Amino acid sequence: MAAGTACVSADVTARISGLITEIYTNISRYADKNVPYLLTIEEKNDEVIITQANGIANLTVDNSEDRGSRGSGNGLRMHAQWIDSIGGVLNTSKEDGEWILYASIPVSRE
Repeated sequence: MAAGTACVSADVTARISGLITEIYTNISRYADKNVPYLLTIEEKNDEVIITQANGIANLTVDNSEDRGSRGSGNGLRMHAQWIDSIGGVLNTSKEDGEWILYASIPVSRE
């Protein structure tokens, strides 16, 4: 990720890439396939802003201990802990049958 002549650190770039991979994994596992999803990624004011929304599929299992192949439930939690540790935020919510994610990730320049 480049902004002007300065680049975002390799570690932050790798972690943001990991978050995007996690988001797409969750879309493939949990999203309603009949509803389009939205994912935007912007870089501005020394932060990366990620916004994502999708319809929620009618899943009968929502307990992370009983997800089986559907995942552990820890992926976004681990990303949120890292983002919080560097002064950013990762928020998720469920509203009117839609899953919404917002992340603001501060980026330092090399």
